[in-house]
Amino acid sequence: HNPWTDIESSINGMDVKEIDFASLDANDALTKIMFVAEESVLDEAIANLPAELREQYTVVRSAPFFLEFLNINSNKGVGVEQLAKILNLDASQVMCAG
Repeated sequence: HNPWTDIESSINGMDVKEIDFASLDANDALTKIMFVAEESVLDEAIANLPAELREQYTVVRSAPFFLEFLNINSNKGVGVEQLAKILNLDASQVMCAG
């Protein structure tokens, strides 16, 4: 582990499992893939991300040292939209921050 991995584990209250990407099976279910590194390293990685990745995944820089790749249908907008439907709220009644 590194200090950033420990921060992520603490924030989410979940154990971290570090794995070799080569060991992944195509059918493995993943919650998210996260890159953790110094800010300058992530700056460079983001600058070099292929456009296809942004089309296939929700890419979020959730902290200066976290870069997350999530299901394309998993983002704040989708979550808020679903919550508004459950609560029977019109979009004009919803506000998000952060």
